[in-house]
Formats: sequence, structure tokens, C-alpha cells
Amino acid sequence: EVHCFDFLPLNPTDPGVAFALGTGNAVPGELRSRRLSGVPRTRCWRVGSTDVPDPLAVAAQFQAEWDPQLRLFRNDCRDHVEALVERLTGRCHALRALPE
Repeated sequence: EVHCFDFLPLNPTDPGVAFALGTGNAVPGELRSRRLSGVPRTRCWRVGSTDVPDPLAVAAQFQAEWDPQLRLFRNDCRDHVEALVERLTGRCHALRALPE
């Protein structure tokens, strides 16, 4: 069973969103979760394993607690995945080891 949790701007194609993010402002974000039919073949890396008894419940709680105001370099999709990986695996800065 594969689940995806992500964080992106509420209106990612809106030019005003790009302008706001580019000038250091925050925009409303959307925290999404969905079940996938399998592991994606691209842009997907294994970053660890978890001993958390119910990782889906922990991830759902994490999503509910995450600040939905997206701001580049301070509260963006990379910060979101780093924090979620740390919550589930205990591993800090997992993205640093991934290919560009």
C-alpha cells in the first residue's frame, strides 16, 4: 500500500502566487494525501523505514498540524517532507542525501 503526502500552493498556476512567493510572501497552501496504485517510477526515493505503530495515522495528524501558509525556503514542500520523514523515521535532513 502506497500513500502520498504533499504540500503545494492552493493555486499553483496563478501568476500572482508566483509573484508573491518570489517576493518572499506567504500564500495559502494545500496539504494533500492520497493513495497511489504503486510506487512512482520517477522522482521517488526510499529514505528509511519506520517503527511507528500506525504511520498513516501519524502522517494524517502531521498534516493536520502543519502550517498551511506556504513560504519559499521557510515553510515549503521541502520543509514539509523533511519534517514528515523525521516524524516517521527519526532521520533528519534526509533530502540532503538524495540526487538532484
